[in-house]
Amino acid sequence: MTDAKKILVVEDESHLAKGLQFNLEREGYIVSLVDNGESAIELLGEQAFDLMILDIMLPKLNGIEVAKRVRNTDIRFPILMTVSYTHLTLP
Repeated sequence: MTDAKKILVVEDESHLAKGLQFNLEREGYIVSLVDNGESAIELLGEQAFDLMILDIMLPKLNGIEVAKRVRNTDIRFPILMTVSYTHLTLP
């Protein structure tokens, strides 16, 4: 039996999700990936996690709605919300 913490990464940009997974697993975490909000809610009903890294801008169900639904349950763990603007232009 392992004491490794389980992290759910909810990110629709695969390169970001895979990068997070790679780095977190190198640090000893068990990482599950899903690419939309509906899949996150489904997986949370099946497994326990210690942390969720949650993108705000997701297909099917956005990150804000996922967080609201999680907080309306008995599930208690930290949620780290992220946002990435790949097309952001800076002056």
